[in-house]
Amino acid sequence: MLARPSLVAAILFLLSSPAPAQQAIAAPSGVVIPVVLSQPISSKDARAGQTFAFRTTTDTRIENLDLPADTPGSGVIARTHAAGGTKGAELELQPQALHLASGAIVAVTLAPSDHNAAAKRSRSHIFPFPIILWGTPFIGAFLSPARDVTMPAGMRFEVVTQQQ
Repeated sequence: MLARPSLVAAILFLLSSPAPAQQAIAAPSGVVIPVVLSQPISSKDARAGQTFAFRTTTDTRIENLDLPADTPGSGVIARTHAAGGTKGAELELQPQALHLASGAIVAVTLAPSDHNAAAKRSRSHIFPFPIILWGTPFIGAFLSPARDVTMPAGMRFEVVTQQQ
């Protein structure tokens, strides 16, 4: 038995329809929420635009919205640069959203007071020392090459709610 063309067309339409967008919840701006990084991130292998995960560490109430501890969040790596020779390393995170159990999201950004926690840099160091050769003073130096920076899992920082 053949299916009617309208039934086939309806099934194909439903299968090809995009998934519904996540609903953003309007939360008041400026609510500070403590979070921790879910996995380690290193400037050695991270790439700008790559996503990362974090989670809340405490129960937080935002007006009539309860965010339990361990609410997952996500963001993107804003900047990264691996160390190389005298070239320093850089790694900067940009939190974007908390994902509620209902499927809705709350927009967040990095708390201004925590910018240093989610942006790490390293650089090379030069250590000068005097040398006397054949009675003539010279300046020598040791170069300490820059190292990659790593943000460990469990690293604490704060996000703040923002209007979308």
